[in-house]
Amino acid sequence: MSSKTKTTTTKAETIPSLVPKLRFPEFRGSEGWHVMKLNALLYEAKHRNRTLELGPSDVLSVSGEYGCVNNADVIKGGICAPKLPEQQKIAECLSSVDVLMAAQARKVDTLKTHKSGLMQQLFPREGETQPRLRFPEFQNAGEWVESPLSKFILSLDAGVSVNSGDSRPASKTEFGVLKTSAITKGQFEPEENKVVLAKDELSRLREPVTGGTIIMCRKNTPSLVGSNAYVESSHENLFLPDLLWAAKPREGVSMRFLAFILGSDKGRAALTKLAKGSSASMSNITKPEVLAFSVMAPLPAEQQRIASCLTSLDDLITARTQKLEALKTHKKGLMQQLFPSPDEHTTL
Repeated sequence: MSSKTKTTTTKAETIPSLVPKLRFPEFRGSEGWHVMKLNALLYEAKHRNRTLELGPSDVLSVSGEYGCVNNADVIKGGICAPKLPEQQKIAECLSSVDVLMAAQARKVDTLKTHKSGLMQQLFPREGETQPRLRFPEFQNAGEWVESPLSKFILSLDAGVSVNSGDSRPASKTEFGVLKTSAITKGQFEPEENKVVLAKDELSRLREPVTGGTIIMCRKNTPSLVGSNAYVESSHENLFLPDLLWAAKPREGVSMRFLAFILGSDKGRAALTKLAKGSSASMSNITKPEVLAFSVMAPLPAEQQRIASCLTSLDDLITARTQKLEALKTHKKGLMQQLFPSPDEHTTL
């Protein structure tokens, strides 16, 4: 045995066996996991590299974390693993969770596709004044009417720019100012805010987040300017910055319905076309242009009926998405329990 081999063997023998926090019942009395060379579990498939700068046996892979990685180095690394039966049991367990996650993801995608198709039917197509699909009670309700946005909202009111003093979000007993990221995904995310601590800055806050309004971004990158989201309930401790508007409704208008129009792919594209700016990285839309923005809508009763239908779908999508996220969290926690940690391990 060479001195190099002796050194490697001695180093491996000094590492104690590791035991994960969670083991399946049939393996609880088994020996711990041991560090072994990766090439004891895998073999290296070599393909001659034709790049002159590299050796003829070097095989490279691209890693998002480490950049360009030499497979020869990877295959020689160490890894902590149990014996084959326990490996298979863990793999089967985690694979079953992956199957559940994939099924849940398909349900979410199916619902999103269904909603998209339903919206295409519930809203008139380009050049038409009636949708292809109407609820029975509105079959003879007549044509939809095209009007400027100003007919549906009283005002577009912005907040002010303040020095938050901290990047963390505000607690329920603190005051915060929204980030533009609070609406960029088409849903209002109140946790996307920055706490305001200084007294002089607190005194400058205005335009609190009010339920039943639509928040719209007036200035952002070209792809995000005009982003908007419906706010269901008020958050009295949160305020708008100067880059966000609050659209406030006129009496009899369904703001949920309006939010579905403004937040649709068609609505977002139309709002983006209004954007102007000398910078390639930032664009803005003006209040007069947004107030003049054309909206086609039926009478309030039909607005409300459509909004209720699509909202129920959104609630279902949100519930299924939360279930998917819960499965992801469960898998992550399960892996932390099923695999021993080199830093916090239990030795036999």
